[in-house]
Amino acid sequence: MTNKTSFLATSLSGLLALVLGACTNEVTDGGNTPADGPVPISFQTPETRAAKDGFGADDAFSVWGWYADNAAGTNPRQVFNAEEVTNVGGNSWSYDGTQYWIAGKTYDFYAVYPTDVNAQVSQDGTITIDDFDASQTGADALDLMTASATDVDGSNPPSAVGLRFGHLLSRLSFTVTSEGDAVIVTSAALVGAGYKGSYIGGVWNLLQTSTEQSPFVSTNISLTTDALSATFFGGDLLLMPDADLTDVTLKLKYQYANDTEEREAILSLHTSQTEKWAAGCRYNYAVTIPLNGVDVKLTVTVKDWEQSDHSVQW
Repeated sequence: MTNKTSFLATSLSGLLALVLGACTNEVTDGGNTPADGPVPISFQTPETRAAKDGFGADDAFSVWGWYADNAAGTNPRQVFNAEEVTNVGGNSWSYDGTQYWIAGKTYDFYAVYPTDVNAQVSQDGTITIDDFDASQTGADALDLMTASATDVDGSNPPSAVGLRFGHLLSRLSFTVTSEGDAVIVTSAALVGAGYKGSYIGGVWNLLQTSTEQSPFVSTNISLTTDALSATFFGGDLLLMPDADLTDVTLKLKYQYANDTEEREAILSLHTSQTEKWAAGCRYNYAVTIPLNGVDVKLTVTVKDWEQSDHSVQW
């Protein structure tokens, strides 16, 4: 896969299109059979403002799909069950076992990216993801997205069924800057942020939160007159949206180069601008260590996933 933190297509910032269909063994029984034969499933990924830097060979997502006699879901039958769909280069996608549309049927499709998560989807579209681990950072951080396309007419299938993927995570970055003095940040820790959890039907259940010891810790960061800025935690974090940041803090221990006294700052991430994190948004936190040992400052800029200016309404 390409860089995992070059993140996936989102309802805020991207689109994937799929052409999906039903079982081959039912095509001859009233199936969708134009003169040139049954209509097979194919896939394409048009150029979009994707959350990752384009899809590459071996990238893959999972698809679930059902058809029924009507939009009410009468006599449903599953045709995709976590089917892995893999990019084989450019806009070409492949999966095992061709499926075809059936005329007179109504289709619902659901997708999850990436494939290596513990995901389940029910016929009513409830997506469940168990034991998701967001402890990796920077280039190793794992994004998570879902998509759906429902009430698709098998009698007149589109050339591509649009699956608009939306991020289930929030994207965070943390930088520190000295206003001029040489400073050593002996430790920085993000405390109280959920990094393990389960997701069901649009709601996250946080199972484990970060501490001063792990997993989001940086140590011995030197800010010199030649390099007065640095990034914490090895790069971006992709975390579960948190509905209440009251107990989430950034804890710093630092000292000025000309002073042996170790100082501490505990900075709350709960502000008037960010009372919570929203899925699909980017939060750029900036820590400023001022001259003369006065209070450390924390500011945050809220943008969309791709760094465009974005106004968040709570």
